[in-house]
Amino acid sequence: MTGEPAPSPAASLPTLSPQEAQRLIQRGAWLVDIRSPEEFSRSHIAGAENHPLGSAGPNDLPASSTAAGDNAAVIFMCRTGRRSAASASDLRRWCRSEAYLLEGGLEGWRKAGLPTSESASDQIPPDRQAQILAGSLILFALVFGVVQSPWWLLLAALAAADVTYAGATGRSLIARALARLPWNRSPRG
Repeated sequence: MTGEPAPSPAASLPTLSPQEAQRLIQRGAWLVDIRSPEEFSRSHIAGAENHPLGSAGPNDLPASSTAAGDNAAVIFMCRTGRRSAASASDLRRWCRSEAYLLEGGLEGWRKAGLPTSESASDQIPPDRQAQILAGSLILFALVFGVVQSPWWLLLAALAAADVTYAGATGRSLIARALARLPWNRSPRG
C-alpha cells in the first residue's frame, strides 16, 4: 500500500487512518477487535472479528478468520487505539502477514463518520461501573474513617489502588468482578 506510515519506535506496528483502514478492509484485510466481548457486543465496526486481548495467540488468528486468507493484512483495533498500541509487539506476533493498528480505534472510526453497529442497550459498561463503585467506596471509607474508625481508610486505599492499577494497565480488578455479574454478561446464542 503506498503512503503507509512507518512504525513508530514505541510500537512495532504502523497505524492506519480510519479511511486508509476502510480501503484496506474493502480489499480483503481482516479487522480484529481486541476489546472484551461485552464492549464488542455494545458497539463495533461491521465485519470486525472479536478476539479479546489475552484470549488469542499466534496460532489462533489467521486460522480462525473465515473472511480473510492467511496472507491477508490484519488491522488491530480497540476503543481508542491505546490498548492496541500498548500491545503492538504482542499483536505483531499474532499474524503471519502485514499488520496495522487502527488510528484512534473505534472512536477514531466514528469521528471519521464511518458506520458502526450499535447495541440498543443503555447499560453502563463494567469499566464505568467500576469507576462509580471505586469512587463511592473511597468517599464512603473516607467519611467513616474520619467519623468512626481509621480502619475504614484501608477500604479507601484498596479502591484507590484498583483505580491506579486500572489507569496503568487498562485492567481493573473491580471491573473484572463486575463483568461477571448476570446483568453484565452478553447473551450467548
